[in-house]
Amino acid sequence: MSNIDPTLQMQNQIEQLETKVAYLEHHIDALNDALVTLQMDNKTAKDALKYLYQQVQSIGGNQGAQTGGSFIEPPPPHY
Repeated sequence: MSNIDPTLQMQNQIEQLETKVAYLEHHIDALNDALVTLQMDNKTAKDALKYLYQQVQSIGGNQGAQTGGSFIEPPPPHY
């Protein structure tokens, strides 16, 4: 058997668990901050894409046929 007092052993285990919980809480906060940053970046990118799409549409981007999500330019006038 161990010569360590059971109360002291229990206290050591509690301290180890508290340390692990603090470590995990810290990393959860860091991951949450990273997620918020990525969400803001994603929104910025979506807004920029929407703006660019509107600009293309306003300068005549819908002149060519659109098939399967890709733009096909009309043939040159000499055809």
